[in-house]
Amino acid sequence: MTLPPALAADDDATEVLKVPDFRRLWAANGFGYAASEVAGFALPVTALLLLHARPLVMSLIFVCSRAGFLTVGLPAGVWIDRWRKKPVMVWADVAYAVAFGSIPVAYFLDVLTVAQLIVVALVVSMAGVFFEVAHSSVLPYVLPRRRVADGNARLQTSQTTIQAVSPSVAGVVTQSIAAPVLYCFVGLCHLMSLLLVRRIHPSGDVARDRATPERRFRREIADGMGVLFSQPLLRLLLNQAALNNIGAGIILAMLPVFLLNEIGISTWMFGLLSTLGALAGFAASLLAPRLRRRFGEIRMTLIFSALAPFAVVAAPLAGVFRGVAVPLIARRVRASAALPG
Repeated sequence: MTLPPALAADDDATEVLKVPDFRRLWAANGFGYAASEVAGFALPVTALLLLHARPLVMSLIFVCSRAGFLTVGLPAGVWIDRWRKKPVMVWADVAYAVAFGSIPVAYFLDVLTVAQLIVVALVVSMAGVFFEVAHSSVLPYVLPRRRVADGNARLQTSQTTIQAVSPSVAGVVTQSIAAPVLYCFVGLCHLMSLLLVRRIHPSGDVARDRATPERRFRREIADGMGVLFSQPLLRLLLNQAALNNIGAGIILAMLPVFLLNEIGISTWMFGLLSTLGALAGFAASLLAPRLRRRFGEIRMTLIFSALAPFAVVAAPLAGVFRGVAVPLIARRVRASAALPG
């Protein structure tokens, strides 16, 4: 990889936001994060309150929204390693904008269906895999090598801030407009992201090994899987993360059904609870490094995994004690934010 002279001259003295390409990438990510949070809020509200989707259908939508990494996660990493990263991000933003933009169009034409939401969730999931992998790969091409961690920190701070604000704002807005209209904002955000990404000129971002045979492609995937499963600690962490994610997936798929249909909370309160979850996650991210340094990463993983059932119990209790349903759900959100992912 060849760095631009301005970046190669003094890696340690470079302030990441003073690098034009990173500044554009940072702004593009801001629009993308805002779009993701608003879309994540609007989807269950649209499906449940407008289209009256059943719990089984909500589960299907959730599965489709996560299908990308499960189906093309491994080959996408190998493909993008050979491709230029910038065009991948541009085309992913195009897919985002078209998929999300189709929802308000269908709503205004009175032809919006649950089936369309399922297709949109699947398309967005696939586009998300390619965007995320390409985004992670392009960062070393726009920043000095020693400042990549600082760049990631800037991006993470922006993401946390937007996660804390967007759901509540979206919840308040849906008191006046229909949830599908929010996707106009989502599509516009991805168009802005697309324009910013197009102005990035990552040095050294070139395609490689276009003529690589299929056998080598399969070998690279097999090698990656072999490393993962041959290491006992990695295998243990993989199993632990898989079990946690299965449980979290069940909760995330059914929580909107439980809150919006069973408990009957308002959309603004639904957005506020999402904001509490983001703030709790931010607080946990500040506390976790200190606990990890003091007690050890494996020990803390075991402790918080053991606490997970107690955090989850608060949610079904909200259905029994409806007078304090919102505090119970908020308690579950705050507690689960500290759990390992």
